[in-house]
Amino acid sequence: MTLLPVTDAVSGWRLAPDTPIPAGWWPQALMSVAMLDEITGLPPSATPVASTTTAGVVARASETHAGLVGQPLQRFFPGFITGASLNLALSGAGYLPVTLSGTFGAEPGYPGAFTPVDLVSVSLHREPVTIGGRTVSRSGAVRAGATVSLDGVWLTLADLANPPAAPNLASLASPLYADRGTTATIAAQPMTPQLAETKTLLSPANVGDASVVLSDQVGLAVGVVIAFDSQDPARAEYLAITGIASLGAGPTFPASVSLAFPMIRPHASGAAAIPVTLGAAGAANALSVASRIGDVTLVTSAMTGLTATQTPVVISGPGPAAEYHVASPISAVSGLDGYVALPPAHRAAQLRLRVHHPAEAADLIRDVMLPLGVNALTMDFVFP
Repeated sequence: MTLLPVTDAVSGWRLAPDTPIPAGWWPQALMSVAMLDEITGLPPSATPVASTTTAGVVARASETHAGLVGQPLQRFFPGFITGASLNLALSGAGYLPVTLSGTFGAEPGYPGAFTPVDLVSVSLHREPVTIGGRTVSRSGAVRAGATVSLDGVWLTLADLANPPAAPNLASLASPLYADRGTTATIAAQPMTPQLAETKTLLSPANVGDASVVLSDQVGLAVGVVIAFDSQDPARAEYLAITGIASLGAGPTFPASVSLAFPMIRPHASGAAAIPVTLGAAGAANALSVASRIGDVTLVTSAMTGLTATQTPVVISGPGPAAEYHVASPISAVSGLDGYVALPPAHRAAQLRLRVHHPAEAADLIRDVMLPLGVNALTMDFVFP
């Protein structure tokens, strides 16, 4: 132990007090991050709730920042702090939840010196909005069969000073399973269900489950994609098999099947699980904006092969395994009663919609802002 001798000038005594308390002993920030609304570039309008699964630390959030606090030396022993991981989850009204992770660096001199993890900033993604309404003529006549389509997009409020960007938004019927950077791509890829090999779930599959028990394993192999609840768009998801553990002597017996990603939706016992055959993938469209787990709208550099509704697609790279979804452009056709509902959209400040009907002399152009905290917008589309 290194002591700090102190000489008393009056008595002449020499004192040897304890070693100064190391920096790692004091309660302090272990990890911090600034929070920004990706649409406004400003802090979120309401303080998100912060939580963590890292033991021995506490999650905190203010109007502008969030992070983890605690006593480093109480949680991390010298020699074991380098590479130790931290976890921070944020959820706020109007925003999709996000989970952040960080690891400590070399921490030279610890515990006498300590450097917290600085994640700099995180852009919070707003929840998706569904736009719906009725297409009518100026006189109020119903315009059935009118096409409502995306004609342009402003991604941020700052972009509103410029003309709209190309309408390259793909809406996924199920949320994204993994973070995807701008080197990731989305491409159309046919998925043909093999109905003769339909299986059922022998036990419920909950959100977060990475394996399921199927009624049999006939026709299954690693890499095969399974469609779960594909008859219900609100529950359907498509996951590739990464492992099969037989629960009996032969393929007709049940099997525990490992999946490429944890379930993002619940599925009841007895739900259909149908193997699909993948066709050849189409042209790859790169993402022009990075996406995150839970997003249902992808901003793409092009929409090649993605212009039809309910198009099976594959999303791949970089890093995580490929994932499979059903995607649609932000477009819909009004029914016999004139009502129309567009696929959910987010990741944008404002959309420019074009409404077309052959009986109308001119198309309706309407700019619609996607407000924070609103999940559905209802409006009339009245032709000029």
